[in-house]
Amino acid sequence: MFTTRWEGPIINPMAFSAIGTGCDSAWFGGTSDEEVGRLSSAWALEGDAARQKETLDKLHARLVEVVPIVNLGLTNSLSAWRNNVTGVIDAPVLVLWNVGKN
Repeated sequence: MFTTRWEGPIINPMAFSAIGTGCDSAWFGGTSDEEVGRLSSAWALEGDAARQKETLDKLHARLVEVVPIVNLGLTNSLSAWRNNVTGVIDAPVLVLWNVGKN
């Protein structure tokens, strides 16, 4: 079993490496399934929203068949700061841009 975690949005199938099934170029211990790769590419290249959704539905169905990842739970990354710290950006992950101190 190979475990890891992701932070931030993982909704885009092209950016979520856990479902990458690139055979020889897949993650260590990763799944090899050319159909998932083909459907991911077709989804990204499709210009029509209706056909893109249809392709995404096929991709989801294929992912259910090959099960490249099993979600074992969710976690929240909590952040806290003193009341004299300003400019903290509300984001899904901690970003340290725009931070200042009074």
